[in-house]
Amino acid sequence: MVLGMRKISRVLTTMMKYTMIALFIWMVVSLGIQVFARYLFHKSFIWSEESARYCMIWMIFIGTTEIIFNNSHIKITILQDAVRGVGKKAVFAIQDIICIVFSVVLAYYSFPQVALSAKAVSSNMNINMGIVFAIFPVVTILMAVGYLFKLILLFADRTGGEAGLSIGEHEERERKGEER
Repeated sequence: MVLGMRKISRVLTTMMKYTMIALFIWMVVSLGIQVFARYLFHKSFIWSEESARYCMIWMIFIGTTEIIFNNSHIKITILQDAVRGVGKKAVFAIQDIICIVFSVVLAYYSFPQVALSAKAVSSNMNINMGIVFAIFPVVTILMAVGYLFKLILLFADRTGGEAGLSIGEHEERERKGEER
């Protein structure tokens, strides 16, 4: 089960990274076209700024989800540093459970928001705003999955390893253990 979770995690983070790269490239290209059009034609395309804005929004949410899988969020560790052993695992478990609940609540309330926004179109590109807002339920579900994976790995780690490691860090420690 743990190996399957790690493989799924690797696939998801790879997909998220490539999606962010594609969105960033499109954002740079569309803004470059806008600058070029303003300079050359003294007129800009009305769609390019809006397109770049939506790419930026999607990149932020996808990036936030990706760093959950890598355990790279900025955090205050005073409580984590104050406890050791089982207490430290308990602190990490409580954090992950709170984040799972928060992500599930966000996902639950994001579906009606997407349905409501699907009734509108964007001002310049005339695309359905439901497409733009669809990122919310997708990433909040992925966030819950990421925290759930972290929670399962926390309790699956019977090697006495450090609590709170990312999925990749767990794999690295296991490889080093096998090499010894």
